[in-house]
Amino acid sequence: MEARTSKPESRTLERVLRAGSVVLVLAVVICAGIETARRVAARRQLEQAERAVRMLLEAPPEELPGAIQAIEQHWEWTAPLLETIRDREGNTARRQLSIDLARYRLQEDVADFIDRLLNCSSAQLVHYAAVLSAPRGDVTDRLWSVAEDAGLRAVVLARLGKSAEAQADLESLRQRSTNDIATVAYYTALATAYLGQESAALADLESALESADEGLLYNASCAYSLLAGHVASTDPDRARKYADRAVTLLDQSLATGFRDFRNIDSDPDLDPIRSHPNFHDGLDRLHWRWCFPFASIVRDDWETAMAEGGTPEEHLGACQRLAEQGFRPLSLSVASSDVDEAMRGVSAWYRPRAAEQEVRSWAGREAVMLALSESPSTDVDRRNDALRGRSDPDLRSGLIHFAARLGPSPDSWIDRLGSESDPAIRAAIVQLLGEFSIEQLPAPRREALVPGLLDLYRGDPDREVHGSVRWLLGQWGRRDRLDAVDAELAAAGRPEGRQWYVNGQGVTMVVLPSPAECLCGSPVTEEGRQDDESVQRLRVETPFSLSANEVTVGQFERFLQDQPAFRPQFAPSNESDKSAAQTGVSWYAAAAFCNWLSRQEGIPENQWCYQPNDSGQFDDGMKVAPGFQRRRGYRLPTEVEWEYACRAATDTAFSFGHGTDWLPNYGWFKQNSGLRVQLVGMLKPNRWGLFDMHGNVAEWCHDGYRTNIAGRSNETLADNAAIADGSGRVLRGGSFLNLSRFVRCASRQSAPPGSRHAIHGFRIARTEPNERGTTVASAENTGEATGGAAAAARGPVLPAWRLPPGSPLPALAPFDARQVKQYQQAWASHLAVPIEFTNSVGMQVGIPLGHGA
Repeated sequence: MEARTSKPESRTLERVLRAGSVVLVLAVVICAGIETARRVAARRQLEQAERAVRMLLEAPPEELPGAIQAIEQHWEWTAPLLETIRDREGNTARRQLSIDLARYRLQEDVADFIDRLLNCSSAQLVHYAAVLSAPRGDVTDRLWSVAEDAGLRAVVLARLGKSAEAQADLESLRQRSTNDIATVAYYTALATAYLGQESAALADLESALESADEGLLYNASCAYSLLAGHVASTDPDRARKYADRAVTLLDQSLATGFRDFRNIDSDPDLDPIRSHPNFHDGLDRLHWRWCFPFASIVRDDWETAMAEGGTPEEHLGACQRLAEQGFRPLSLSVASSDVDEAMRGVSAWYRPRAAEQEVRSWAGREAVMLALSESPSTDVDRRNDALRGRSDPDLRSGLIHFAARLGPSPDSWIDRLGSESDPAIRAAIVQLLGEFSIEQLPAPRREALVPGLLDLYRGDPDREVHGSVRWLLGQWGRRDRLDAVDAELAAAGRPEGRQWYVNGQGVTMVVLPSPAECLCGSPVTEEGRQDDESVQRLRVETPFSLSANEVTVGQFERFLQDQPAFRPQFAPSNESDKSAAQTGVSWYAAAAFCNWLSRQEGIPENQWCYQPNDSGQFDDGMKVAPGFQRRRGYRLPTEVEWEYACRAATDTAFSFGHGTDWLPNYGWFKQNSGLRVQLVGMLKPNRWGLFDMHGNVAEWCHDGYRTNIAGRSNETLADNAAIADGSGRVLRGGSFLNLSRFVRCASRQSAPPGSRHAIHGFRIARTEPNERGTTVASAENTGEATGGAAAAARGPVLPAWRLPPGSPLPALAPFDARQVKQYQQAWASHLAVPIEFTNSVGMQVGIPLGHGA
């Protein structure tokens, strides 16, 4: 029988279902409300997190602790945002540092930000100290171990209230920088101010100012400025007093000769006094705002340059040099000064930049074509230009290496060598002969050439010819004959009129052309480029010579007989051959070797370049001799000198060209070294007869490491600076353990001066007398051209702008396109360059005609 439900039961069930539906609806409504509230709260949290991150990115150093506190309050939401933006392209250095400091404070492992932190100014770092005060000893200990600036450490420690540690660093600074009054006074005044003890320090500073130069005056101004900012909120009267003194000192520094206007404009140390009513008085008297705008076109396929000259003649010379390098003018501006009624000009220039692969491809094709010519006399002009290699090292290297494989027999090249007058071509032919196999150039034929080559090695004045012959005879197994000639040359003394000489210890020194300009750094398009390689054209003012080879095991062993304490920690893997480059050498040992060599050469002690520390040791606290670049003793090359010598008047990634195709022929690196140091001089020299500038051992330079060498020259290094164990010293050239990108001309490394790594070695330099240095410098061998403009009469339209006779007048805007074209044609004619031409890689280059304004 089928069961039935009674009416009361049915009504009860209906009520239950109806109630259940109501409950279900209410649950759905409640859940929806909760989800909506959650989303609203999440949106609010996200908005707060975004505001906190924006506050962090925009916060000046003094507001950073508060900004980080806001980040911490919303860490669940801010952490993913920071993770997203921390490696974003376009982050400024300050923004990146703020992000890293926030993550550091909040217990994340971000110790990689220390390098950025060390590049802050003292004005910024003292504010970051509040962040660093967190109990994170792993990072702060590392920071102090690598920070080379005891003064900066003292300021930060004082900011943290660590009086004893700050005073210890100040004492260390005073002992190591006894002659650097400006630095000691600056840091002492700041550190003691944060400790509330500035009175005595300022009294010492004022005493030092009685005979101050412009550098000390400027540093003192910065110190007073920072003190004004420090006490502004607690003692306004004292802050005004400090600010007034800072402005007065800034004016005095300008009156004494300080002219680093860009630094004044950006130095955060001066921020507390920029609103001072008299801040700009001294600057305005010097018309510091009278500067030239320069629009740089940021394109990978274009290069831009600027020509500046104090006089029309100087500016014209700069224009001619740029024109000869393939640049074409974009604009010329003229401005006047109401101080001396003179006028100055500046012009912007550009040239297309071909991709490195395109340059190498073109150079390779052209080299093959020239190598396939039936004889060296075919297409003489093109071949000679390629062998000289003045503007295209890729083509020269390609021709040298292809000619033996594809070209005529060696006899035609040998015949030409005897009659060739151009030293660059002579050197190229010598290197080309080394590319012929034993089948092409048999042993008896080689032996017959040896006496003539030895005569060339002995007597040719050219540095590259001398080095090329040494390489060639080494390839042919005649190094013993070369050593005998070197001994003969060393005994004979130094001859006049040569670009090289052999000193009394048998070291070949190459005299380099100077004064001259040097390209330092690398373009952003260069493969393997690092952040510390920004491009600058710097001056090499001091004439100097550099050893053709790295210091060898045999040479260093003679030094160790007198100085056994400097015995390397790691012996070269082929130590039995005394011609291997010495490795495991510290910077201290290299400096001691330079003084030892000066003594061996009979150079008076007052001409030596390095001074031991108070204990008589070449170790922590030793010093550079005052005026070391004016002394005749041996020394390490400055970083600018090293790169200038390595490039040898080229501007490519390597001295022989752009790519790595020919690198195994010029440098020992990871791919061809067998992971061991090699004998010196086994590979081809660069254009100035210097061996192993790429690889083999990383070579110590004189300088302490800075983030960039921009703005420095071999004339602007501090004298008598104490060397500290914690400071980084520059190493250049890369080593046998490095990849190719680390042996480029621009590649830079650093290590503490006491480091004795198995790849560390060095070569020696020496300042040359002016009369000897200038005899080897010329427009041809420095890659520069001279402007031949003579003095001229005043122009009819702009009487204060004195132009050489026949020069077009500067254009005055606004003007239409027709006038633009006439103006550019006139200047192209005056500079003797075409408006349009085809460059060496087939690219059309022209002076842009512009449009009417």
